[in-house]
Amino acid sequence: LIIDHHIIEGNITSIKHVCMVNTHQDVVLYPNKELSGAMTVFKVLQYMEKTYKYDNKKITTNDLSDMAAISIVSDVMDVSNIENRYYYYEGLRHVHNRGILLLMRKLNLFGYKISSIDLAFKFNKAINSMLRLQNIYSIFKLLLINKDEEAEPIIDNILSLMEERDNIE
Repeated sequence: LIIDHHIIEGNITSIKHVCMVNTHQDVVLYPNKELSGAMTVFKVLQYMEKTYKYDNKKITTNDLSDMAAISIVSDVMDVSNIENRYYYYEGLRHVHNRGILLLMRKLNLFGYKISSIDLAFKFNKAINSMLRLQNIYSIFKLLLINKDEEAEPIIDNILSLMEERDNIE
């Protein structure tokens, strides 16, 4: 299974035994070509949840809408697109991920009042600083935390790396 949002170049019809989901495929009639990669995954999960009547009381696709919203700005997608704008505002209005919420609070970013500029130049900068100057595993740990205390050292490290990145720049 390949889920992507980039424009497809070349002929991919020779690939066998692959299921590809991409709004830029000629056979896809989905109207929004401006989905981010994570938003495309979100839409696939939404479809699967509805189609297969997936009923998990612990987590639903709506619980992942905050990550889909963040990805719209992170992937520099068109927020004038009505679907992207809807998910951007809805996802930030209901941040479910504890690690994201704690990092946003530390950065003084709060829910639906977050502008796309703040999200891009504060939140995304913090995440990118960790990715560029250390490793991706700390980000995964932050996204998967169970207790606030687990997030504190990760967030402190992120903010330290963000400052280091500012000094490098």
